[in-house]
Amino acid sequence: MRLPFLAAERATLWIGKPLPSLIRLPSNRKEVYAYVRGNPISRIDPLGLCGTDSNQHNYHIQRATLCSAAAAFSMLLAPGMSAPGAPAAQEGFTPQIVLTGNNPISQSVNSSTMTIVNTTLPTHSFYPGTVVIQVTPSGSNGSIINITGTGTSSDPLINDAVGLLFFGSVADLIAQMCSGSAGIPMP
Repeated sequence: MRLPFLAAERATLWIGKPLPSLIRLPSNRKEVYAYVRGNPISRIDPLGLCGTDSNQHNYHIQRATLCSAAAAFSMLLAPGMSAPGAPAAQEGFTPQIVLTGNNPISQSVNSSTMTIVNTTLPTHSFYPGTVVIQVTPSGSNGSIINITGTGTSSDPLINDAVGLLFFGSVADLIAQMCSGSAGIPMP
């Protein structure tokens, strides 16, 4: 009796030993669990998002606003908007900003490309990592806010959750402010 390859792998997992009499595995098979570096118990990646490094994190947020790109970008420069506990973002490169929780970052602000890049420094809880925030024009007077966080911190799930929560809230707030639904007049 021969079982399909995946069925034999499942049977091997269920009974805890290979089934050589039931199936012959392909001899050219490199590594069965390469996507979790050979360790499917300790290194899980159910959505296939982590690539070959199980500590990799990656999140992306995109929000449309009714503000011009320049107006939305200027809102991102306000204190606490470009990063948790950050002072007002300044044009150019700032080598060290200490955020909430004593987490240092460097920050680069380029108004001509409407981009802010936050890079974690060695004692940051989510080191190493980078957050790129960019605003682009959309439609006649709208804009799109794109925020992408990447890195290889020791706890990628927490990093993604905190990043999505904080930066998603910032993007939502700006979108609400631009629509006037936050009780703040549109710029």
